[in-house]
Amino acid sequence: MPDMDEIAPGESRSRSASMNLLLEVMDHPLDPGYVEAKKRRSHRRTSPLGVVTWTLIAVLAGISIAAAVVYLRIPRTASVQARALLAEQITAKRDEVEGLAQRNEELHSEIARLSNDVLYGPRSPSTEASAASLLAMASTPVSGPGVSVALNDGPEAAQLDAARVQDLDIQLVVNTLWSAGAEAIAINGVRLGPTSAIRGAGGAVLVDFVGLTPPYEISAIGQSNALQVELARSSTADHLSRLNATYGITFKASGESTLDLPAVGVPTLRYSKAVSK
Repeated sequence: MPDMDEIAPGESRSRSASMNLLLEVMDHPLDPGYVEAKKRRSHRRTSPLGVVTWTLIAVLAGISIAAAVVYLRIPRTASVQARALLAEQITAKRDEVEGLAQRNEELHSEIARLSNDVLYGPRSPSTEASAASLLAMASTPVSGPGVSVALNDGPEAAQLDAARVQDLDIQLVVNTLWSAGAEAIAINGVRLGPTSAIRGAGGAVLVDFVGLTPPYEISAIGQSNALQVELARSSTADHLSRLNATYGITFKASGESTLDLPAVGVPTLRYSKAVSK
């Protein structure tokens, strides 16, 4: 190690300067300007005037927001009037509908009374003709003995369309019963009239646009024994027997002492008029 006396004066000053720089960095790691700026910011944050100012700004902002919310929640006069008018119209229309429904019930009762007078009043050729017309039009409920025919889908109906009862199968049974002398027929409580139609749509059976689901019960009023005999002798029975043997579709006919069939709905009146030339 060299002796201190052997170190040149210039080299000694250089080492002293380096030591001073290291000491300055260790004692003051932050830049003096940064320290001064930090002191000024700290002074501003802790200033009472600044705290009061920011507090007032926050209070004013809160008051403004609260006032805006209250103002928006106040209902406008026009909106209140429109809502009240709409409520009055709804009430008036509801009362009108209830009145029409009550009038409809009164008219149905009057029609039933007049029909009973015609059907069960003093017998005459005219009243008998009127009773036959009402029966043919299916415009009045009827009761009497008859036959009940039940058709149901086969066990594979969910996977196989052929295992379902089709509209054609029901049509065959209905036409056979008409031919055997049935006076009135209903399918699952839907009365058949002169303009009734039995159709299929997407695997469903529709009677006068009313969707029916199996099992299908066909009720026919007439002479019970005659209806059962004619149905058993018909080709319809053979057709249903083949369906039962092939797809498991069930078919059962039984005599009934009393059947109650409703009237058809009120028909839509249609008329024509001459075209003027």
